Amino acid sequence: MSATVAMPPRTSERRRHRRFHAPDLSLTIDGHEAKVIDLSVGGVRVAAPGLSVGRRVMVALTCRLGAEPRSAEALGQVVASAGGHASIAFTAPTYALMHFVVHFLAHRHGVEPHLFR
Repeated sequence: MSATVAMPPRTSERRRHRRFHAPDLSLTIDGHEAKVIDLSVGGVRVAAPGLSVGRRVMVALTCRLGAEPRSAEALGQVVASAGGHASIAFTAPTYALMHFVVHFLAHRHGVEPHLFR
């Protein structure tokens, strides 16, 4: 008798990391402001027409958590660009960047940041 394993249904979702809406996050790309659409631990999607796929960029993220402003910088690469939106993958994530992202998302969703203390 052989066992059959049920496989999850295939979807078109290719992302490794869940995205979170992040309208209160400020961002600059190579010194130019852009509106954040969403954020994940793997990257950020922005309203920024004219960014070409493959372009390497410096991203600076800023937010206010409570009374304190916080910021982080990241090297990234544009991995998708369509309809005035661009998706930027963090190519060299640092501890400081991950700390910023996890704390920002935890604060925004009212949970403890479990990955960092």
